[in-house]
Amino acid sequence: MPILGLLGTLLYFGCIFHAIKTGRINYWLMILIFLPGIGSAAYLLLEVLPEMRNSRAARLSRALFGRGDFQASLDTLDALQRDNPGYHSREAHMIYARSLEGLGRRQEAADEYRSLIGYALGPEAQVRYGLMMKAMGEPKLAEEAFRDAVKTYGRRLKKLDPADRDWIAEAERNLA
Repeated sequence: MPILGLLGTLLYFGCIFHAIKTGRINYWLMILIFLPGIGSAAYLLLEVLPEMRNSRAARLSRALFGRGDFQASLDTLDALQRDNPGYHSREAHMIYARSLEGLGRRQEAADEYRSLIGYALGPEAQVRYGLMMKAMGEPKLAEEAFRDAVKTYGRRLKKLDPADRDWIAEAERNLA
């Protein structure tokens, strides 16, 4: 019996750690805290298992993007979404937008970045959107995106990851 308790505790804290690490702290953290047993089981079934099933294609897309094969990256993500309509990944969505940008499909990339604002963790999507607007000759939209990024994330600069701090610095450089 003590082994079951230990395994349950490890599962509970593992789910909390995973939720924080992957940015799913909004409602899942509350569910895990207030419903430890049922919450952990639900988290595993609804978040971890589907992610494990789709992680191979999401990895293949990230690798293709890293090699500069933007079209293959898009094709892989399109196939992943087609085969798993309920699959959602902030990282995959960002790779999709960046692949569009890499292919020179600027308007589509800008639309993807805009849709990521508020959904993606950190300021990257908002700053990338601002950079796209600037490149497309839309300085007012670019400035608005940069200002919003600095306003939203600049207050908690010390709490941000170094990469996110770099994105805020990029926004500030573009405002100067």
